[in-house]
Amino acid sequence: MDPKTRILCICQGGKVRSRALANELQDRGYRASFCGLKHKRALKLGIELADLLLVVNYPTSLADEIRKLIHENPRSQKAELKLIRTGKDIWMDHQHRSLIKKAQRLLNDLGLE
Repeated sequence: MDPKTRILCICQGGKVRSRALANELQDRGYRASFCGLKHKRALKLGIELADLLLVVNYPTSLADEIRKLIHENPRSQKAELKLIRTGKDIWMDHQHRSLIKKAQRLLNDLGLE
C-alpha cells in the first residue's frame, strides 16, 4: 500500500487501541490518525478525508456505526473499510508492550508493512 494513503484508525473511545495502531502505522511511514466513536464531529471529518478506515471490531456494533456514518455522508464513501480484531481494551494504555506487539502482528496480517 502506498505510504501516502490516509489511514484513520477507529475504536470506541479513540484513546488506546486506535492510537496504538495509528502510532505503529506512522512508525512504518504511513499517514495515519486515530479517533473514537465518541468524537462524532472529528470522526465524520476523518472519514471524509481517509482512504482507508481500520475499525476495531470490538464491540461488534462499532463497525455498524461506522458503516452508517459512511452511508449518511456521500463524501466519505470513497474510503475502504477494514475490520481489525484487537479485542476488548484490556491494556488501558496505548503504549502497552503487548498491545504494540498485537498491533504490529495485525497490521502485518493486513499487508501494511
